[in-house]
Amino acid sequence: MRVTGKEKVPYAPIPASLSPSRVSIGSFFQKREGLAQILAVVGILCGGSYLVWRLLVTSHNVPFWTFTPLFVAEIYGYISFLIFVLDSWRLPASPRLPVYDRTCDVIIPTYNEDIDILEPTIIGALQIRGQITVWLLDDGNRPEMKALADRYAIKYLTRTGNEHAKAGNINAALPHLTGDLLLVLDADHVAAPDFLEATSGYFVNPKVALVQTAHSFRNHNSIMHQEQGRNEQSLFFDVLLPGRNRLKSVFWCGSAAILRRSALMEIGGLATVTVTEDYETSLHLRLKGYLGIYHNEHLIQGLAPDNLTSYVIQRYRWAQGNLQLFRPSMRLPWRKELGILERISNTGGLLYYLSPFQKLIYSGNLVAVVFFGVLPVGYVGGWFIVFWGIASFTNILAVTALERGTTSPVEGVRNLFLAFEAYFRATSVLWTKAKVPFLVTPKNEVDLGGWASVRQMRFALLIGGVSLLSVINIWISYFSFHYFNWRYLSPHSISTVLIISFFGLMEVTIISRAAWSMYHRSQERTLWRFPVRLETYVNGVLSQCVDLHQNGAGIITTEKALA
Repeated sequence: MRVTGKEKVPYAPIPASLSPSRVSIGSFFQKREGLAQILAVVGILCGGSYLVWRLLVTSHNVPFWTFTPLFVAEIYGYISFLIFVLDSWRLPASPRLPVYDRTCDVIIPTYNEDIDILEPTIIGALQIRGQITVWLLDDGNRPEMKALADRYAIKYLTRTGNEHAKAGNINAALPHLTGDLLLVLDADHVAAPDFLEATSGYFVNPKVALVQTAHSFRNHNSIMHQEQGRNEQSLFFDVLLPGRNRLKSVFWCGSAAILRRSALMEIGGLATVTVTEDYETSLHLRLKGYLGIYHNEHLIQGLAPDNLTSYVIQRYRWAQGNLQLFRPSMRLPWRKELGILERISNTGGLLYYLSPFQKLIYSGNLVAVVFFGVLPVGYVGGWFIVFWGIASFTNILAVTALERGTTSPVEGVRNLFLAFEAYFRATSVLWTKAKVPFLVTPKNEVDLGGWASVRQMRFALLIGGVSLLSVINIWISYFSFHYFNWRYLSPHSISTVLIISFFGLMEVTIISRAAWSMYHRSQERTLWRFPVRLETYVNGVLSQCVDLHQNGAGIITTEKALA
């Protein structure tokens, strides 16, 4: 319990990822938010000073066309940093408000998911406490899904065709729903029994149309997991979304969220223009004056992508949908009806999905400097290293502090390289109006690693190869000129050599380690088994169960028990 004023208000538990982790520096700041904010201010001042110095000192004696791309890329990075600071500045705790006892339809949309995925979700939904009605919305029109719904005595709906994918599926069901609230669960999202008790209280405010909660993932051997309790989405759900509450830029993440049905009907149901119907619908609700709230508590357990192919498919759809919203004909996240800080916060998603272009500019500058002797700056001396070094160090330290141990800057770069090609290809939706198909993320798959997995990183590997060649050649050029008086390539100062080496080797290290990890992944089970320590008997012999799921278990026993 935490005391607020004169009364005691229960608060949601601290997320598992916001506990000491391997990212020890970030974990240090979990209870030192004020210190993290001070470091953020220092990072802002140092970064801004560096850019001013760059413009005033290094723009001379260099052509405009060589200076501008790198400088724009650095400004891009600085703006991204400012938006990150804005989102993660403060993380207020989520209260558990008194229960708002209203009827609620729990809907589970499905298209091609297996029964093994859906059955746990249905069982979990039936355990939710409150006035609920559970619906299975089958967009695949499969007899086995109808049988599954009948077995658990839940409502079943299907439709002819599947236009607009998930959004169309839910819209087709809306006329049949009668609940005041609408809880949406993805096919693999098993909800906690107290989901409504934790979240319904926000709807006492008639302007609240959405309450989003965190996404957790039970398959800890997924492509997204770094260690137990922490995954690739921890930063987003445990830091960025909680911070967005004060900016009013919280959006629906597709599942594990409750919506006010009347508000949804007021805007004509789910939006269907983009393939991220959740974000698009959230913006339409905001434009109608409704609020979205993020409740920072992990109340569902889902399935993360098992392999890199599934991960890339999911990220490709997310990138396409987010970028579609910024098309010149839409620009929903920038509508003037939204607050200025809300619009700035929304811009963070756009910049993230455009970040491959920043990486390409950096790589292009490596090649231009090393192989063609084209410098993007008019001065590369000791003071350049000092200004750049201080700005980079304070930026990394500030980001690490504000991430609070949920991830690290290196992991962020790694994750970008894993989906680099997907993000790059997705940018085409900004200037084309071609229909974008909805790609369902495969679940319950194996991961055999090898070249089939590494091949998904081909763009990143190309960048890594170019960076490595650049570093090798600039050192060969430096030594051949200074020690053998042989001009192999354009000679450079030691400052230039060190900066090129730092950037190049950092990217080579991150990309090669990621590729090595993907190559050696091995997961032959399609269903995740929960690790347990339970006593059991095999033919009367006491044995130990070490893992299990609904279709099997791992048991350690003796030869006598099997005889």
